[in-house]
Amino acid sequence: MPYRTVRVRAPLFMTHKGARVYRVFKHDDADGDVRQYAYTFDPLDGGDDQDDGIVNFDARDLTTFDKAAAHDEKHIKAAIRAALDKGEIVPDIDVLLKGTAEPANVEAKAAAPEARPAKAPKARPAARDGGKRPRDPRNPFRPTSAYAACFDILAAHPDGMPKDKLVQLLAGATGKDAKHAAFDAQVLLSARGNEPGLSRNDGPRHRSCRPGFWVRRTNGHVQLVVD
Repeated sequence: MPYRTVRVRAPLFMTHKGARVYRVFKHDDADGDVRQYAYTFDPLDGGDDQDDGIVNFDARDLTTFDKAAAHDEKHIKAAIRAALDKGEIVPDIDVLLKGTAEPANVEAKAAAPEARPAKAPKARPAARDGGKRPRDPRNPFRPTSAYAACFDILAAHPDGMPKDKLVQLLAGATGKDAKHAAFDAQVLLSARGNEPGLSRNDGPRHRSCRPGFWVRRTNGHVQLVVD
C-alpha cells in the first residue's frame, strides 16, 4: 500500500550565542528515546551515527563536563555553554554562526513535524568541481563524506593553503554553502599535534575527526601533516 515517511526536525535543546544545539534520537527514530549525552547542530541530518550533519558531539567528551556532578540537563547545558565559549566543540564558532540567532518562538517551531517525501538513501549533492579529485590513500574518512573530501583537498596541496580557500574548495566539492562547508572543515582543522606523550598524528581533536594526521595552522594558513 502507499505510505509516506515523515521527516521531522530534532527538538531544540538549547541556544548559546547564536549556536543552536538539538537533541539526537537513538537510531534516528523520532518516536524512540533521545540520547542523554549526544547532541548536534543540524536539526535535520544530525544522525545518531555521529557521522552525519554538521557537527555531532557527546557532552561527556567535553573538558567542561564534570563527570562527578549530577548528570541532569542543567549541568549538561552548562558544560556545552562553557565548551562553546572555549571554542572546544567547533573552533571559531562565533564567526561561523554570526548573525544566525534563533527566533524567539523556535521551541514551538523546532518541534513541529515537516511532511516530506519518503526519505531516500542519503546521497551527497553532486560536486560542483566535477568530483575529479583523486582519493588520497592515507585518507581515514568514509569515501563519500565531506570530511573525506576535505582531507583530499588538503592532501592535494602539500604546501598548505589559506583557510578561506580550503572552505571555498570544499563547498565546491560537496555542493554545500560556505557556512556548512566551514563547519566540516573545522572538524579536520581541530586536529592538533601538540599532546605530550602522544604521536602528533593522535593529538587532541574533535571526536568526529579520526587520528592519523594533524593540521598545522599558521596565521590563517592550514597544512596537512602526516608524520
